Amino acid sequence: MVTEGVTVRCQAGLHTRPAKLFALAAQRFRADITVEFEGRQAKGKSIISLLQLGAPKGSRLWVSAEGEDEREAVRALCELLRGCE
Repeated sequence: MVTEGVTVRCQAGLHTRPAKLFALAAQRFRADITVEFEGRQAKGKSIISLLQLGAPKGSRLWVSAEGEDEREAVRALCELLRGCE
C-alpha cells in the first residue's frame, strides 16, 4: 500500500468537477484507491463517495492505493489535485 498526503487547491474544494476528474483518472488504474479526510474514507473511483467527504479548499487529503500499479496511481492522482485551481 502506498499513501501520500495532498492539499486541496481547488477554489471550491473537492466539488463536482474535480471529484469527477479524480474518479475518472482513478478508474484507469487497477489498484484499489481510497481518499481520507478527517477520519472519513471515500472510494477513489466513486464521484458520490468523494463528494460526501465535503473537503474544502486548503484541506489535507490522504490518497492511498493498493495493487499492482499503486505507486503510479497515487502519484498521478495527487498531481491531479495539486494542479486544480
